Amino acid sequence: MAKYKAPFRLVKPTKKGGIYYYRLGDDPKRTRHSTGCRTEKDAQAYCQKITAVDENGVKEVLFGDFSANMFIVGKCPYLANKVSDGKPVTAKLTADYRAYIENYILPYFKEMLLSSITPAEVRRWRNSIMDGSFKPKSLRASPPAHETMNKVRRVFEIVMNEAEDEGLIKSNPVSKVSPLSKQVYKKRDALTKEEVDLLFPDNDEDLLRIWGDYEKASMLYLVLTSGMRSGELRALKWSDIDWKNKGVRVTKAITAEQKLGPTKGKKARGTVPPSRTFELLKKWLELAGKSEPDAFVFAGSDGFSPSSSGRLRCALRNAMQHAGINTDGRKNIVVHSLRHTYNTLLYTVLPSDALRGTIGHESEAMTQRYAHLTPDEAIKQYGKKYRKAIEKTW
Repeated sequence: MAKYKAPFRLVKPTKKGGIYYYRLGDDPKRTRHSTGCRTEKDAQAYCQKITAVDENGVKEVLFGDFSANMFIVGKCPYLANKVSDGKPVTAKLTADYRAYIENYILPYFKEMLLSSITPAEVRRWRNSIMDGSFKPKSLRASPPAHETMNKVRRVFEIVMNEAEDEGLIKSNPVSKVSPLSKQVYKKRDALTKEEVDLLFPDNDEDLLRIWGDYEKASMLYLVLTSGMRSGELRALKWSDIDWKNKGVRVTKAITAEQKLGPTKGKKARGTVPPSRTFELLKKWLELAGKSEPDAFVFAGSDGFSPSSSGRLRCALRNAMQHAGINTDGRKNIVVHSLRHTYNTLLYTVLPSDALRGTIGHESEAMTQRYAHLTPDEAIKQYGKKYRKAIEKTW
């Protein structure tokens, strides 16, 4: 008769108050695993949970263990199946999906058995994120957009589909939870030319009264007069400033994960702000004292990392209050509104294809005429053709 082997064996900590470890009974290598528990009772309960079997004798699996390799290239069967089916698997897709698991799903479900995850539990998880009682990792604003939450739900559904295919659960609980409805966003308004003049007066004394310093003034004026997105501005380095030709190379953007990545359109471009933008940038450079090519133009508090998006929002909000703009709150003015303002004021100044080229929007005509230009070539061409009109606009 075969000798009975216990499903696990606890290993007591060597120090009082230490972590209990365990060895699985069927592991010939006798590998030690951490329970994460500091009492024998909790450690026993943890081990019983992970070694349990259902009524059919199938071993129960924790969500964290099952999803450990999901969307990791070379380890994930789901990705391997997609590749074998001839479907595209991009690095961005795998990185985004893995980030959704680690940031949104694992913190809540990691220690839950797959079989214990019910539609009701999925709804509680989603509701707790949307009402702010549970905040996922790396989430800067709460709650996330419905579109983002629906993407996370879809990733969760894929993971549980795999568990169902492997016979670990009878049905997918996530499939029984409908996606969130599409949000209707409040339209972002643009500033009028009169409001622009109030926000950025010609007199430096008035300008500093409104903005507080040249960094904030040059930062938001650059957004306004270049059509750059917030993430593109925050990724800007001194090497991207073309002082000679008065242009800016837009080549990178700061992602939601606070990393340096490509622009939204995945293409570098050049833009030609007016002379005053470069005058303000020079004044900021004199104060900053950092002009190394690889240094961020607008760095964070540590002087090395990129500035935060919240800093831009706060600077614009305070400046509008000091300038007496939108005090009744009727207009929805945010940092991205400056990009809309750029588009509005230059709409009748630049040809539509050139305007699309400077702000990073594409059309068939723009692609044919301007897409082949490098940022440096675009700066020279736009500057030569439209410099006078741009200077007059601002």
